Amino acid sequence: MASLPSGSLKNIELLCIETDAFTLVVKGDLNFDRYYNRFVPYSVQDKMRFHFELLGTLHSTEIVDARTGELVPYTGQDLPPIFFENGYYQIIIEPAKGHEVSFYHEFAPFNEAVKKTKRMNFLSGILHFQNEVGLSSFEIREGDKTLLNVLIEVFPTKLDYKTDYKDLLFGVQEELYNLAYQFVQRTYVLGEAKYYKDPTLGEFFRILSAHIENYKKAIEQIERMPHHQLTKTYIEVRGERLRKQDSRSYAYLRRNARQFVEMPSGKGIHIAGKSMMPTKGLLIKKEQTFDTFENRYVKWTMQRIMSRLHALIEILEKAIKSKDKSNVISLDLVMSLKQVENGMRNRLNSPFWRSIGQLDRSAHSLVLQMASGYREVHQIYAVLAQSIVLQGELYKMSLKNIWKLYEYWTFLKLGQILSETCHALTQNVIEFNSNGLYVNLTDGQRIERIFKHKITGETISLVYQYDTGNDIPTVQQKPDSMLSIKKRGKEYEFQYIFDAKYKIDFNNKKGPSPQQEDINTMHRYRDAIVVANKGAYERTAFGAYVLFPWKDMQGFQQHPLYKSIEKVNIGGLPFLPNATELVSEVIYNLLNKNGDELLKEGILPRGMLEQKDIIVENNTLFIKVTSYDFKEREVEVLKVALPGTYSQAAWLVLFIETEGQIEHGKIITKKETTDSIVFEVDTWITHTNIAVEGFSVASNFMTTKASLLAANSLPDLFVRSKVEYTVLRALRRVSNDLVVELNSPFLVDECMVTAFRFAEHCFKFQENTLIVGEEQISEKEILGNPFHIVRAVHKLLN
Repeated sequence: MASLPSGSLKNIELLCIETDAFTLVVKGDLNFDRYYNRFVPYSVQDKMRFHFELLGTLHSTEIVDARTGELVPYTGQDLPPIFFENGYYQIIIEPAKGHEVSFYHEFAPFNEAVKKTKRMNFLSGILHFQNEVGLSSFEIREGDKTLLNVLIEVFPTKLDYKTDYKDLLFGVQEELYNLAYQFVQRTYVLGEAKYYKDPTLGEFFRILSAHIENYKKAIEQIERMPHHQLTKTYIEVRGERLRKQDSRSYAYLRRNARQFVEMPSGKGIHIAGKSMMPTKGLLIKKEQTFDTFENRYVKWTMQRIMSRLHALIEILEKAIKSKDKSNVISLDLVMSLKQVENGMRNRLNSPFWRSIGQLDRSAHSLVLQMASGYREVHQIYAVLAQSIVLQGELYKMSLKNIWKLYEYWTFLKLGQILSETCHALTQNVIEFNSNGLYVNLTDGQRIERIFKHKITGETISLVYQYDTGNDIPTVQQKPDSMLSIKKRGKEYEFQYIFDAKYKIDFNNKKGPSPQQEDINTMHRYRDAIVVANKGAYERTAFGAYVLFPWKDMQGFQQHPLYKSIEKVNIGGLPFLPNATELVSEVIYNLLNKNGDELLKEGILPRGMLEQKDIIVENNTLFIKVTSYDFKEREVEVLKVALPGTYSQAAWLVLFIETEGQIEHGKIITKKETTDSIVFEVDTWITHTNIAVEGFSVASNFMTTKASLLAANSLPDLFVRSKVEYTVLRALRRVSNDLVVELNSPFLVDECMVTAFRFAEHCFKFQENTLIVGEEQISEKEILGNPFHIVRAVHKLLN
């Protein structure tokens, strides 16, 4: 087979249709290099959809074949795509003599673009498909008659049209309905009964159409494995047939005590030394029945859906018969509605559903919430019955607008990733108004989802189209998505920008990447978003990432714009429905690092003006006394009771053993006497969060200021090295029940940390390496990025 031509042809004829009434020509560029570029999601093997319907006489139809670049007669053969998003295509329509034609497209700006020229008798204009993909049709009309209807397919240049684009649509829809389900579960919307009519019924069918197949599958699952229960029935029988009795049958015997007769054989019930047997009683029979509340509920949902469908069909049939022809209603739509209605009626007439009674009460049931089939029916009907009509900008916009769709999907997917490790607290993506539930993804609105970390309890906020307003000294900034994390021990938030850019730079020598201008925008965001602090301005954004539609995550990890994230916390991340791991890892890293670790990753971030009181090297002397008057500021300690490195202490901790009280203060002076040292401190600070019960302090010892402030119990004070302290803080982000194990039950200066433990998991150091399950994490890795520990522990737990 001959190789494809290379390069590109500019403004050539792509399509030519000649009829007896007019000649249509579509011109544009043809870039041959696109079709065999391994980075684009299509090739000459892909087939575009092209179709036209003509009223009149056709003279000829020619369309360009991208494999050769030549116009060929069109006879219905398969051809490679020639129309692409962001492409400019010139329309030229020359009417035949005696004909007056016009151009029509459902998109108003396209109608305005193609107009009749002033001095020449033909129509001309440019169609620009801006990030719009899929099928597009236009017409050529003469008066009220449509002479030609042309259907073309516009291919995307960045996404796989057959998979990624559909996955984006599905992902947006799925997450919105998940949010709607959560809204309904937590909110009771009061309303009054009313007749369903257009547009309510229209919305009802539009939503049902999206869920009808899943609804049918759920019903089929229920029919295969229906919920059942055992029921009791009672039959009056002779006494010798009686078996185990219950309260009702015992009550029957008590009411008929005269029917007891004495049994000479000794069989029966022993009463007052005699063997007695009733002549008759109640025999208990247990039978399996499917007529349960849950099955009645499912039957009721089918009846309600069928009644609404019937009402909608009547409205449409009435409109078809009316004289008003402004809205053309398809007969195929009515037929499809009737098919759904008839299918549901036939199902209800089956023996199984005929045996199920009518719903007579309202109640909650774990079966409806958790059982397969029942759960799906309950959720889908909740959408329909509780007015979950998802309206708003998302459903008003053309879903062909792929850059906006990508932006929506990005924000919703970020929230979904956060939900995996956090509890969702509040959101205003889905809101309620008089028309039902509203999708609140519109410009100018502050859309925010708030989460709580499942382990640390830290608050996380995700804001769509974060707007600084006039709160910054320069100009307003508005990134797509802002992730804000409130770390424990910090009075400010750590902010991270995730900006969706439906653009790819295919000309980058290092491989496909975000465009340079978008990376520059990330630098601008981080520099511009600031906050005033004591007269100075500090950055609040610690990192900024461009999310772009690319799949090859493994390959992109070698790209400089990915490695730059580790160096300066600015770069790019591939993000598509089947390529979310790198973004998930970045978010997971941000959530599971403590504030000090995140500070190290920033470049002159907010917090640099903060006084650094917490330093691991701040040596602290721990002193045990029986009592102390806190009006004093001096503590005298015998030299023989002091550890050898006491002279390095900058802080003094006082442990009043009889009261279990811990105080600390900064050492101002050290006065030496013959046998003792007198320590003078500035102010005593009380520690009430350190558990002292169950531990025995045998002698005074050295610790660190950081360990003191982070300690939950006395053994935590023996976490004295930087590596141990880093491990302690990392493991505390996984479990609040962490226990530090020492080599001795008696707390003395010689005590050393042997292991960290929570639940049944134990983590020990072996030859300067932390063992976490099957993974070994070196000191260098621990100090370089403690996230290695958190990730290894999560892997072990899961």
